[in-house]
Amino acid sequence: GYVDSSGAIVAERVEDNAGGNATRVILQARVTAENGNVLTLLGINATLSVTTTFSGAPDLATFLAAVTPAAAPGGTLVKVTGTFTPGAPGTIAAEEAELED
Repeated sequence: GYVDSSGAIVAERVEDNAGGNATRVILQARVTAENGNVLTLLGINATLSVTTTFSGAPDLATFLAAVTPAAAPGGTLVKVTGTFTPGAPGTIAAEEAELED
């Protein structure tokens, strides 16, 4: 998916992989901002921690060092899986994080 010129999120594919758990999400997108251990993906903040399971990096510090945020269309492609909390902006407590580039 991508963010269009008006700032709306346009999904290329939507799947319900949560098995009925509406708060469990998988989000794959390019990082547009990084603030400490929080990555912004399509306007949603994904919070990473030392308890997050990482793929493509052995730990939190190495994962964050490998991420390059950039303005839309974005920087490093990552996938996070975790618990979604709606809000402005919405947040994901990341249980898993994967470098996709």
